[in-house]
Formats: sequence, structure tokens, C-alpha cells
Amino acid sequence: MVRVENHNWADVNVYALIGGTPHRLGMVVTSRAETFRLPRALLARHEAVRFRVNVIGSRESYMTAPIQVSRGDRIDFEITNHLPLSNYMVRVAGVF
Repeated sequence: MVRVENHNWADVNVYALIGGTPHRLGMVVTSRAETFRLPRALLARHEAVRFRVNVIGSRESYMTAPIQVSRGDRIDFEITNHLPLSNYMVRVAGVF
């Protein structure tokens, strides 16, 4: 699971990149949060995932570093106005 909080001035589309292939998770409206399930393919191959954020109505985008996740982990991803300051935290399964 990934919980995305959008503190950007604009709405954003969020993608999970697995093996370089983008999977659209959905849109997050400004000042809102949405929770998305990661594709099962990610968990089956134990690959790292990257998240890409595209600001709607702009050419601005942001991509995270690769994040290693396991089944049951939760990622909290905060999108900020200055996209390079966006951050994430992995909550390991059974700890949160």
C-alpha cells in the first residue's frame, strides 16, 4: 500500500514504476490524501519501486529513488510544493 498526501498547489497523477514500466495508481487532489494498492507484480518479483508524480497542467514532475518493499509494508509519500523536497517513509509490515 502507498498513502499519498498532496501538499502541492496542483492536483497530481501518481505512477509506480516497476522494472521501468509505469503503472498509473491514480490522481491525488491538492490538500488531500489517497491510498493505493501496489500492483501484485511488484510483490511477486521483490523488485524495488519508484514513484513518479506528474503535476496536472504543468510539465513539472518528480521521481523518487528506488524503494525496496516487501509484502505488507506501507509507504507514506508526501508531495510538497517544491517537488524535490517531497519525501517518503516505509512502514515495515507488523511495525505500524
